[in-house]
Amino acid sequence: MIIRIAAAMLTPIIFNMLAMVVLAALPPAAGLVWVLFLGGAFYAWAVRPGRRRSHRLARLRLRAPDGAPRLVLLSCAASLLLLFGVGSFIALIAPEIDPGDVPVWYEMLQPYQETWVGWAALATLIALVIPMVEEFSFRGHIQRLIERRHGVPAAIVTASILFMLLHVGGPNWSILAISLTVGITCGLAVHVFRSIWPAVLTHAAWNGTMIAAEALGSNLATQPAPGTAATIISGMGLVGAGVLVWRYVLRREHGSGRESACEGARATAEPGAADRAPDPTIS
Repeated sequence: MIIRIAAAMLTPIIFNMLAMVVLAALPPAAGLVWVLFLGGAFYAWAVRPGRRRSHRLARLRLRAPDGAPRLVLLSCAASLLLLFGVGSFIALIAPEIDPGDVPVWYEMLQPYQETWVGWAALATLIALVIPMVEEFSFRGHIQRLIERRHGVPAAIVTASILFMLLHVGGPNWSILAISLTVGITCGLAVHVFRSIWPAVLTHAAWNGTMIAAEALGSNLATQPAPGTAATIISGMGLVGAGVLVWRYVLRREHGSGRESACEGARATAEPGAADRAPDPTIS
């Protein structure tokens, strides 16, 4: 199991390095084509035909969510509220980022931040392709593997910690706190809806928000910063709202009478249970 977890962790590392290095060597227009090709190639590889295709798709949970679309969107909104709330508290205590401490890839991709085509390439990579790759790896492979042997809580927490470790090396520790929150909320969404797509949606929405804030950074920087009290109050409100919305989603989803969802939750609620009741074949 350790070897499979290590391989799943290496997949997004290698993928992201390859994407960034080649992107930096290309002009923005060609970079956009490269990013679209890379995302399509990864998805095709993940769902490739083969003797064990149905087993692989079941493990990745590449299926429509069990819950209603409204509940899926509410779970995504709740996770974003939690992330913004956590981010508010982090903004108060995280040290200022030294301009000399920006990631290497940020400097490599500086030309992409000067044209709309370049921003389109960055947005496609950061808000669409990378969330898919990372969610397939962490919530599809790692969380599912641990869940089958040690149960749901251990799987969500362990996969989230490993996901956080993927982001070690950022400008400061704030990225680790955010990554851990992303991991827990995405892991919970995957378990509740028995599908990888709510996690991909949440991850993509968060990354998309960050890339949009970066693109509008010069305009946002001119706005007055809120005071400490206002930041604390808004952070508590956002976290509280996120918890309440998630609580509503969980109550509606588990009380909806969907036998398949309830049976699936029971099948993975205890170590080894998923091995006795594997996912149905997905065509």
